[in-house]
Amino acid sequence: MTLTKVNSAQKVVISQLHVKDDDSPPVKVFWSKGNITLGFRETFNQATPVNTTLLKGVPLGAKFTVTLRVLASGTLTVTASCNGKAASSGSLHMDTSWRSSLLNFHGSGYNQVDYTDATPADDGSICTVSALSLSHE
Repeated sequence: MTLTKVNSAQKVVISQLHVKDDDSPPVKVFWSKGNITLGFRETFNQATPVNTTLLKGVPLGAKFTVTLRVLASGTLTVTASCNGKAASSGSLHMDTSWRSSLLNFHGSGYNQVDYTDATPADDGSICTVSALSLSHE
């Protein structure tokens, strides 16, 4: 994945494990001001995610990778790499409140700007996804 332009907020969702019919996913991964960060919710509908910086120094125009690995047990790991640097969230654990939720993966660039009539038309982001894979084990 490569971001070549980002919005005025300097924050773009680059991948997430989404939950059907709800706007509070277990994990959202961001490119934020040159860093890869993530927000994690251990519990379904947890009001505020725990936010963590995963990988620092990911400049615009640099190709990077993000991997979300989720196990049936509720354990998930987020990894990221760029320019020879790599980092991992370590094991994160979704509790049993997620078990009845239908989860799916989203990958790409989702702007994090609250648009109004005063927002410039070009206040957006450009993200190139060069590879996307999904496996189920």
